[in-house]
Amino acid sequence: MAGELTGNPWSDDPRVVMVGNGLPQPEHAEHLPAIEQVVPELDGAHGGVLVLSHAPSAAQQDLLAARFADPRFGWVVVVLGEYASARWRLTATEDGWLRSGFLPDVRYAEQTAVRRGGE
Repeated sequence: MAGELTGNPWSDDPRVVMVGNGLPQPEHAEHLPAIEQVVPELDGAHGGVLVLSHAPSAAQQDLLAARFADPRFGWVVVVLGEYASARWRLTATEDGWLRSGFLPDVRYAEQTAVRRGGE
């Protein structure tokens, strides 16, 4: 998903910030070790996509919930793993399917998406 967001002409260059370890490394995404490094920018006029390698702490969840309460908040937050407050849940299966339960299933190729992000 990060590769698609950062590498396709239709994506209009959204800011993608990836926080934590074990995430793909698309060339055009920012990579940070901790969410605290991006928190000051979450109130800015421009939004983006914040990808977290694991569920945020209780304090971070409160911070994000307060931001989401503001209709001007322009960020999308993607959390890898279980997150009780998630509004949408997408599951990438080992056999190459992305399932949501509300959208049609999508066949994906992880290596292709990451490669495209670096092109």
